[in-house]
Amino acid sequence: MPKILVVEDEASIRSNILELLEYESFESKGAENGALGLRLAQEWRPDLILCDVMMPEMDGYAMLTALRQDPKTATVPLVFLTAKVDKAALRQGMNLGADDYLTKPFSRVELLEAIEARLTKQAVITEQYQSELKQAEAKISHLLYYDNVTDLPNRLLLREKLHQALTQSKTTAQAVAILCIRLNRLKQMSGALESTEQHSLMRLLAARLRTAVPDSHTVAQLQEDQFIVILPAVDQRQVAASTAQSIQNVLSEPLALKNERLYLTTSIGITLYPADGLSIDMLLKNADLAAEAGQQQGSNHYQFYTPALNVRTADQVAIEASLYEAVARSEFQLHYQPQVNLGTGQIVGAEALLRWHPPAHGPISPAVFVPLAEATGLIVPIGAWVLQTACEQAITWQRAGLPPLRMAVNLSARQFNQPDLSAMIAQTLQATGLAPDWLELEITESCVMQHPEAAIATLNTLKALGVQISLDDFGTGYSSLSYLQQFPFDILKIDQCFVRDLDRHAKNQVIVGAVTQMAHNLGLKVIAEGVETAAELHCLQQYHCDAIQGYFFSRPQPATAFAALLQAGKRL
Repeated sequence: MPKILVVEDEASIRSNILELLEYESFESKGAENGALGLRLAQEWRPDLILCDVMMPEMDGYAMLTALRQDPKTATVPLVFLTAKVDKAALRQGMNLGADDYLTKPFSRVELLEAIEARLTKQAVITEQYQSELKQAEAKISHLLYYDNVTDLPNRLLLREKLHQALTQSKTTAQAVAILCIRLNRLKQMSGALESTEQHSLMRLLAARLRTAVPDSHTVAQLQEDQFIVILPAVDQRQVAASTAQSIQNVLSEPLALKNERLYLTTSIGITLYPADGLSIDMLLKNADLAAEAGQQQGSNHYQFYTPALNVRTADQVAIEASLYEAVARSEFQLHYQPQVNLGTGQIVGAEALLRWHPPAHGPISPAVFVPLAEATGLIVPIGAWVLQTACEQAITWQRAGLPPLRMAVNLSARQFNQPDLSAMIAQTLQATGLAPDWLELEITESCVMQHPEAAIATLNTLKALGVQISLDDFGTGYSSLSYLQQFPFDILKIDQCFVRDLDRHAKNQVIVGAVTQMAHNLGLKVIAEGVETAAELHCLQQYHCDAIQGYFFSRPQPATAFAALLQAGKRL
């Protein structure tokens, strides 16, 4: 039974309307002013309000305004009852959200027709709202459980699917295989693409992955470059191995995108329930460990989980714990590798390289502890220490009368994305007294390719400080040639993978020659990394490379040994 609230200050009119509504089987209540009517509307939640315009305490306009501002009453239809018939008054009420007007005096038929029209319209609106609400709930549910780009089940739905598979396995006594698929270098590749192209690439990969797995099996996406496949009812390990091989075969085929042929490699870790773990978290962790182990073996490997993989993880945990105290204990050191001008043969720069010597452990390779520092966020305070120490060392050498040189300091991706990066660098330069033009910041290609527009803004802010900026490990990413001219770099560093045995690899000679010429055309200096032989050096001289660094001239040296090189005037 519809509920109707009558707000009317004239008692006789209010009484007549209430009596009529009762006769027509409506449930109704009355209020003699706007303030009482507003309170009743909020408490009783009527289906329709009949409201006089001119009332004491709170008139109809003020009451309507309050109703529309309250979420509980914002959609309740309201019909004004008024003796005013001028257009301005009508427009005022409609602008505030009134649904209709009845001009006093009105007949019984006019009142009932107005009520029926409003209630019928409200019923249609309510039905439409309920339909839209169901559609929205379905859409939200889909967004909650599926990736919005690939439409593959996400982490949440994956856990439900795993729970179902493990429960079924307890009944059938058959194993469940979980495959963790890592797409190597996908992030670097997609970082160089436009947003729409990234989405096209991910949809293409998802479609290919589905073709390699039976429809009855679950394919889920954990993150951009990591997928999970659930194989229920596995009788033999060979079934999981064959599926992994099939996936690698399908994903190793070239991808046609942006008029390019893109190539991906995969690393797949395989774990089995119940042999390798009883919980979902343990199984996923072990599958990821196995994938990481496969990744270290090279491209396109799959690896079954074994308990031995946890031994290395235990070492990582111990190293990670030690990292937290390493700065406070002064366990870090900086070594400096000379950068040598090929025209003059003189040392013109030094790259600061981090070294760690925990007393209880012995030296730990940067390849081991730097990724851990990056993953835990410790790279930020460690990086700040490196910058401070390197700048202090550079100014110390200058004040000692040694030839001034440019100090190169590496910035990790996490450091580069700090919102206060430029302020921190400016403060460090001011505190140490080092002039900005003697500081070079090295940024990796993958770092700037993840979010090119944001990277350009950050680099421009750094350039405004007066520092030099170099692009490190050039050539190890994807499609850098098309983006290079957009970034305000000063120096391009050719990665050592192109320099190694350069004299014997014609393809790398073409690459190094072309890159050097292109960089010079863009006004960039070129430094070749990892130069280890006289033959490599000779090739680089032919291609007019500006500078080199590597073991051929000097290994990274502690500060005192590096100072000795400067004092001795060592040259090529």
